[in-house]
Amino acid sequence: MENNVHDLFHAVSQALVVEEKKFEREQLS
Repeated sequence: MENNVHDLFHAVSQALVVEEKKFEREQLS
């Protein structure tokens, strides 16, 4: 069970990083 929570947290963190990079790129252009 704990492992599933960790995987979910990791997936969410990665999604946030991707969105942040997208946002930064849009701000630069």
